[in-house]
Amino acid sequence: MISIFILKNGSFHLTDEIQDGAWINLSSPTMQDTDNISSLTQIDRRYFTDAAAANEIEKNESAAVAFLNIENEKYRMILSDKYVITVCENHDSGELRQFIKGIISMIEKPGFVNVDIKDLFNIINKSENMYMVSGCGTGEKKIGRIPETILASSNTKTLLANTTGILMTLFFSPIVKLDDINNLVETISKSINSDAVVVWGAVLDDSLEDEIKLTLAAAA
Repeated sequence: MISIFILKNGSFHLTDEIQDGAWINLSSPTMQDTDNISSLTQIDRRYFTDAAAANEIEKNESAAVAFLNIENEKYRMILSDKYVITVCENHDSGELRQFIKGIISMIEKPGFVNVDIKDLFNIINKSENMYMVSGCGTGEKKIGRIPETILASSNTKTLLANTTGILMTLFFSPIVKLDDINNLVETISKSINSDAVVVWGAVLDDSLEDEIKLTLAAAA
């Protein structure tokens, strides 16, 4: 099954046409599905097959592939300079949608941090697997709650301490103070391998009011 989404006003909307900035999700795809998407996006179909085949493709600046692990579910993620494509055995999850929203927003929207697509390729191409964790916080102590949530697991602490690259996205409303955002990034950064490549973006979301959400995808 092929589903094509466009991000508008902070939400994903189904569409019938592939266009720049689209998220294309393939759920239990057939060979015909992958052939069709490969033809329409001009992305080598080997990116959609097994890991060994994808690894045979010379690393380049037009696309990158990795396995994204979210809550014990594994997704193949293909990132190009025009699209984000995911391949999964089941339907996509809310956590996956939040992560993809962050990736597209970092690339498509002007923000507080300039994100170069080559930086994202660099992180993804360094590892076959990426693990995503997320956290959120509200109220006066929200800055402290998010790191507590994300770093609650010893496995996550070990992952961040040894990772080669991080994709970090913050979602917040205009009423949140920039000092809070800077403090949060600084706190999380202390737990990340100092040699890791860190790419982070900030996405404004009016619906969040006083809440801050953070997603981290770490290369393993």
